[in-house]
Amino acid sequence: MTRCCPTRSHSLSLLRRAIQVGALLLCLSVSPSLAQIIEPLGRIGTENLGARSAIGLSDFGISIANVGDLDGDGITDVAALSLHQGQGALWVLFLNADGTVRDRLRLAHDTDARLPKAFGWTVAALGDLTGDGTLEVAVTGTMTNVFDDRQRLQHLWLFSLGPGGALADVQRVVLPNALRTQPHRVYSLAAAGDLDGDGRSELALGVTSEVTNDHYSLLFFLDEDAQVTMHHAYRPGDAVLAPLGDLDGFGEAVAGIGDVDGDGIPDLAVGAVAASGTHQQQGAVAVLFMHRAPGAALH
Repeated sequence: MTRCCPTRSHSLSLLRRAIQVGALLLCLSVSPSLAQIIEPLGRIGTENLGARSAIGLSDFGISIANVGDLDGDGITDVAALSLHQGQGALWVLFLNADGTVRDRLRLAHDTDARLPKAFGWTVAALGDLTGDGTLEVAVTGTMTNVFDDRQRLQHLWLFSLGPGGALADVQRVVLPNALRTQPHRVYSLAAAGDLDGDGRSELALGVTSEVTNDHYSLLFFLDEDAQVTMHHAYRPGDAVLAPLGDLDGFGEAVAGIGDVDGDGIPDLAVGAVAASGTHQQQGAVAVLFMHRAPGAALH
């Protein structure tokens, strides 16, 4: 189902304050006791999924997402994207407790004509946006830039997954005018959490304009039909972000990180991969502490 919805962008920013984490270094006190490598063409029992050429597979794992327990066995499952010659596939991987793959499901245009041919690059699981018990997964629709093989944002799709990962519905999200009239590259998607109190997660995007080369982060507010009703853009030059200084590459990675400061409002982390600090282009992570969206119910 596709429906055109007017979107609005508020002049009141939802961004309350931000801090720069700097070059991010995580020191782990323990090492993993076991690691599993998941290969899409591996065997499940005695079943071989076939040759690489038969399913058009490359770049498996270019983006992954936690999709929760889709098959009801008490173990978290994983969605992974693959791309081959501009055509995408979404793999739902049903895991065993030891991290091996018990079963898998491949969703692509050649398995279900409702799916677009050109999708991939990045994926995010948003929970049940439509209230019908399905899981909505956001996936970028892409158009390859023949000059440098980067991916342009052409469409944004929501795939609704039912029990067992079965495809229940496919919806195209109508993008705001600025994204439709100018080519943008999209680097990342993430579930941002519920900022307006409607019970649905917002969608965070990290994008770059191919016209101005501006890097920034976007927040999309989605309604019950999974269409954008309001959006906000966050740029390094904004008043709240300006004190952080150089944030080159801002938006190439985004993540919803929950309520960091305990004010009941979910916060965001945004990567700035080319930010300079002690060293040139060492990279940084900005933590964005958010306001509640205008008109939202406070709980």
